[in-house]
Amino acid sequence: MKTNGISSISHSTNQTRGDDPIRAVAYTNAKWVEIFLNGTSLGKREIERHGHGEWELSFTPGRIEVKAYVGETLVATDARETTERSPSTHRQTDWRAQH
Repeated sequence: MKTNGISSISHSTNQTRGDDPIRAVAYTNAKWVEIFLNGTSLGKREIERHGHGEWELSFTPGRIEVKAYVGETLVATDARETTERSPSTHRQTDWRAQH
């Protein structure tokens, strides 16, 4: 018997700046995956055998959820909570003070 599921959902906000998109990836052996951001669907993708779904999202704090389907049947879900984006920091060195 084949078990369908989502092995992981990942997203990264570590290397983004300002309004740069983030990449969300869901790995599954189901036929379709749909992604939701704060309860709103951002699209459904057909998954190739041994494949994954990818989306580029605008960063929004909240909940990223994926739902995996075989036909019309929901077979698995997974979710991650995002945090507020950290404020960027800028460090400037006054080289004159060191000499």
